[in-house]
Amino acid sequence: MWLRRIVRLYTIVFLLYIPFGVQLLQDTVDIQWNLWSILLALVVSFLYTGSFYHLWYFPALISSLAIVKYMFQRFRYKWIFLVCFLFFSVGSLETYSLFISNPMVISVMEKYFNIFFTTRNGLFFSPLFISIGFVLADNVHNLEKHRKLFIYGLVAACFLGGVEGIITFYNQGIDKNFMYFTIPFIFSLYGLLVISKSKIKSFENLNSYSKNIFLFHMIPIQIFNMRHVEITPINGLFRLMLGVFVPISIVLFYNKIVKQISIFYKIKM
Repeated sequence: MWLRRIVRLYTIVFLLYIPFGVQLLQDTVDIQWNLWSILLALVVSFLYTGSFYHLWYFPALISSLAIVKYMFQRFRYKWIFLVCFLFFSVGSLETYSLFISNPMVISVMEKYFNIFFTTRNGLFFSPLFISIGFVLADNVHNLEKHRKLFIYGLVAACFLGGVEGIITFYNQGIDKNFMYFTIPFIFSLYGLLVISKSKIKSFENLNSYSKNIFLFHMIPIQIFNMRHVEITPINGLFRLMLGVFVPISIVLFYNKIVKQISIFYKIKM
């Protein structure tokens, strides 16, 4: 049921972003576009990249869930983590490409990126984090005794993040999707969130707001960009406000409508 809801949500959001995605492709990809090439691009984007840049998360999530679930049914934790970490390490060549000097590796990478564009997908990127979620969920009743470990891990991960951020800033690779500090950071942070759930229950109310900001923030921003393409501090502030407050307004309006409908039916009954 949960996966079905995710697929349904992704399909709706994918359709909403198609006009913006098509425009982005026409502006950035130098090929002769026709009906068939656009249809092919839509199929590939639905299964791989999403119809806009941030929607890659959904096909990556869905495919990595299938991969990790298959592995958990057949292998032990340590082998799953090892395999997922190896794939993550291969994917991280995207971030640390400046350090690669082997001609054969460079040639393979160039051929790969010419076809698949990125390693930020459901094979190289997300399985490691999905497996972390599986392990924490399987051991949820034993996590409390590791609270200090999670806290120390979170602090250490923040320090590592600073160091890794400096390294990648001064050594610009193809992209910056893979950061190793995120592995202990996600493990420690999510572990703390799981065991602290009962103490910060009010934060669950923010779920719908954060989800809608993530899903819909680019729609008002892209509409704004149609008339204002300049990169200025004022335009940046407007983009920030639009990307945050428009999705929040949608949630508030939706909640109000649902509340009014429920009140109406109660009165009628």
